[in-house]
Amino acid sequence: EKAAELNPQNPDPYAYWGQALSHAGQYERAVPVLEKAIALTPDPSVGEYKISSAHYLLGQALIRLGKTPEGRKHLAVAQEYKSKSAQMAEERLAAEMEVASRTPPSFASVVKSTEGAILVTQEPPTQSERAEMKKMEDFYLKVAGNAYNQLGLLEAGRGNFARAADHWERAARWQPDLPDLDYNLGLACFRAQDYRRALPPLERAHTRQPDRLPVRVLLGLSHFFVNDYVRAVEQLGPLADAAANDPQVMYALGLSLVNVGERQRGEQILRRLVENNPQAAELHLGLGQALAMSGDYGAAASEFLKALEINPALPEAHYYAGLALLRQSKFDEAADEFR
Repeated sequence: EKAAELNPQNPDPYAYWGQALSHAGQYERAVPVLEKAIALTPDPSVGEYKISSAHYLLGQALIRLGKTPEGRKHLAVAQEYKSKSAQMAEERLAAEMEVASRTPPSFASVVKSTEGAILVTQEPPTQSERAEMKKMEDFYLKVAGNAYNQLGLLEAGRGNFARAADHWERAARWQPDLPDLDYNLGLACFRAQDYRRALPPLERAHTRQPDRLPVRVLLGLSHFFVNDYVRAVEQLGPLADAAANDPQVMYALGLSLVNVGERQRGEQILRRLVENNPQAAELHLGLGQALAMSGDYGAAASEFLKALEINPALPEAHYYAGLALLRQSKFDEAADEFR
């Protein structure tokens, strides 16, 4: 919108503005903006009929506003321009192939495109030209890195953590030294429940800031969720005192300890959690798993059944209860749980 105010005769800002409004569902606002973009493009062939997207979006917006006949006209124009754009691309490709077939390839040739010229010469750049090119490279790396970083922040703010992670991965390719980039990427992957993808950026963040508590917590929990219990204990074990009041951390630590053979310590942590949170079905489920691994199937079955009293919709609790009852040769009861 600001770009359109500053350059009111350029159709491009109106086209992008209209696109943004359309994607935001603001069709009434989008219609006049897209119409302006089309009006400012007297020659649709400019830019290989890229104005076709404005006609397409305008047609969609009009149809959504109940103006179906008018909307269909714009959709037809968009289709026509798309066909012409494809035809132009085919013709240009055919011409380039014909030239290539008659001319032996040479890196010393001058290559021209429709949007400016790229000169390929035999002379290497001078020292000053190299320095200038390096400045330009650094500038564009920062621009692209910051742009993707901001897109990541926007998507994270909307709760779209998978898309935020995609943007932050792209930002890392352009500008990997952005502050907190690895932490944000790891957190986004974690919130999207993509724990394996979260591990590499969290490892890098932990290497840079080994004493940063949130990084270590996320790293330990990610290892837990991918069943790497040894690494989970390495990260979460030293946090037992600092995270004593965090049920998720202590639950992961307790079960990880049980899985690496420290069953007594793991059971103690899980029992304490159950005592402090007696109505948390998942904690009874975790304690039951720990007891089952210790061979105490009677106590394990009791914990699974307590979990089901609190939340009867836990299918894994029925499953584990069935296994525990099966170990005690209580076949009918086990069958009921599996069923």
